[in-house]
Amino acid sequence: MPTRAAPPSATATQPPAWVMLKSGPPSAKQGLPVSSMRRGERHPAAAASASSSSRPARNAWRSIGRRKRAARSASVAGSCAAKRSSTGSARSRSASQATRVPDSDALPPLLFMLPGSGVEVPGMGRSLLADRSFADSIAQCDEAARPSFAQPLRAFLDGTAEDGEPGYRSAALAAFCIASAAALNDRGVRADGWLGCSIGEIAALAIAGAMSLEDAFAFIAAQARAIAQVAPRGTLLFALGEPALEDAARYWTDAHLAGVYAPGLLLFAATDADIDRVMARAQAEGAVAQRVPVPTPVHSPLIDPAQTLVAAAAEAVRWQGPGVLLSAAAGGKIAAADAGHLWRVVRAAIRFDRAIQAAAPGTIAIDIGPSGALTSAARRATNGRVRALAIGGARGPDAAGLDRIAGQCRHPA
Repeated sequence: MPTRAAPPSATATQPPAWVMLKSGPPSAKQGLPVSSMRRGERHPAAAASASSSSRPARNAWRSIGRRKRAARSASVAGSCAAKRSSTGSARSRSASQATRVPDSDALPPLLFMLPGSGVEVPGMGRSLLADRSFADSIAQCDEAARPSFAQPLRAFLDGTAEDGEPGYRSAALAAFCIASAAALNDRGVRADGWLGCSIGEIAALAIAGAMSLEDAFAFIAAQARAIAQVAPRGTLLFALGEPALEDAARYWTDAHLAGVYAPGLLLFAATDADIDRVMARAQAEGAVAQRVPVPTPVHSPLIDPAQTLVAAAAEAVRWQGPGVLLSAAAGGKIAAADAGHLWRVVRAAIRFDRAIQAAAPGTIAIDIGPSGALTSAARRATNGRVRALAIGGARGPDAAGLDRIAGQCRHPA
């Protein structure tokens, strides 16, 4: 596979645009737990704002699918031609065999999905901590998070800690995703792009090298403390019902639509005083509703009082390079990775449905979070056009799940 020229480095006055990532050799410069990613060439629409059309994002992602399908077809055609022209000589046999060896462009596009807060549980990384790559990455995350949190993140992953200061659980989830990506990468599973939801989008930016691990965990801590300090007490509610539920919810005055993961799979934000009433409304519409264990009504106007404090924390981030293409906060559109976008990650409704629909048909989307909840949402939102996988099995995420994914998605050496 030809090597692409690296994009120009970002400066403090020009935040990096979000571009597609391609797998490549280890990069000492990046210095992140997932360090074997080289950045792809800048997409012509990469400087578009979050308010621009999502069509460039779909076209950019689908171009990877077309290129890989074309490479696969060329490989198959070359193999057939070699067989027809074979004379039985060793040289002909070698040529025929060579055409059957796939390269990374012969594989479907590979997307890593990173979930948001609410799916984390104490002990969620206990089995994976036996994996050396995962454990080493968690150690790096703990070192980076030490200035921001009193307890080590590993304590939540191994189950010795159940809670902590604001943002601690979210930071543990981000560390889990970062370490899962590192473990998959060491098994030869390298993503072409990233799709993060809420805190998962912060983790994706850190994995991609757009921000340092230190800045990622510092921002997670700062935004959580700011919201807890000035926003009203509230929480989130997941509801699974018919597609018409979204239209019905527009008339609810005591709830805010905080996310759409698929038709009929919705996330609502409400205050503690209103959440039971919102659950009753959803159930009256025939939906199955469940509270999300988060202490603040993020992704809604209820946290607007915290905007100034969160913006100050976002301004402290030192941008290091380009990030990812698909943004759930921007509804699958190409967005500029800057302080303003970090506020959108916290405040805007999550449009996972639009972001995953921007992926090329046949894309393999891997949920690298602890629950695998995004897999069903991806299938539902795309009507099966995307092949969604999870690193966890019936017993939760473990090394066997990583090996299973590697067996299906490994890039050839």
